[in-house]
Amino acid sequence: MIPFRFLFLVAVVLILPACSAGGRIMNALQTDEGVSVARGIAYGSLPRQKYDLYSPVNAKPDAPVIVFIYGGSWHSGDRKDYAFIGDALARHGFVTAIADYRLYPKVIFPAFVEDEAKAVAAIAKQVGAGHPLFIMGHSAGAQIGALVVLDPHYLKAEGVDVCRRISGFIGLAGPYAALPLHRERYRRIFPEDVRASAVPVNFAAGKHPPSLLIAGESDLVVDPDNTADLAKALKQAGNRVEVSDYRHVGHMLLVGSLAKPLRQFAPTLREIKRFVRRESRQVAPFCGR
Repeated sequence: MIPFRFLFLVAVVLILPACSAGGRIMNALQTDEGVSVARGIAYGSLPRQKYDLYSPVNAKPDAPVIVFIYGGSWHSGDRKDYAFIGDALARHGFVTAIADYRLYPKVIFPAFVEDEAKAVAAIAKQVGAGHPLFIMGHSAGAQIGALVVLDPHYLKAEGVDVCRRISGFIGLAGPYAALPLHRERYRRIFPEDVRASAVPVNFAAGKHPPSLLIAGESDLVVDPDNTADLAKALKQAGNRVEVSDYRHVGHMLLVGSLAKPLRQFAPTLREIKRFVRRESRQVAPFCGR
């Protein structure tokens, strides 16, 4: 049994802004048994257009697939730092893909959303139609994932019909209603003339796949009201949405709680498992059910 003091230290690291440092610690605590990993699969021609695929060794022929999009304020992040998520989800029966995407300052919005849409399309083709497909993201990754799901033009450009292929969206602490425009960097990432199209709540009208939106009430990075606002807008449009708010859980601990040493702090993994397994029993079209 891991001592509580060690868990506390790991939690502190995850709460700090250095997401990659926390990810490396979590990765070091994972074992390779029971999970097969294919690394560096190209979904495009550019250096950061690659993904890693984590599969249960004895994966079922119709195992659900989760595409996880990490955060990093649109200017940092690496798929290697989130191996603990691929490992955790694969150990519970889910094939999991983690794709890199281009970052600021090399690109601005909407390039990173287009990258993830391209990745989703490539992953959907690789795993085949028999696997339910979910998009999941944390922080900036949740904003990107929400746009891929809610604004259908991104996947349509890649030959994918959202309503016929995406079984659901899982969002962790995403800035869905208010972009962080308090810093000049973010104003450059999201130029004023395209800013409205970068806000997921603006696309909540219409029919969309079901969503599971999770936030930590102690989040000091992304206001949890973003989750409430998106949930309200989706429900008003007749879409199915589940919302969970965890007390005493901050921004990084929310995603960190997917790792085995931190699961006692939040039931994140349990809720994701329940949502994915339930929605995987549905048949297309997935929108507006």
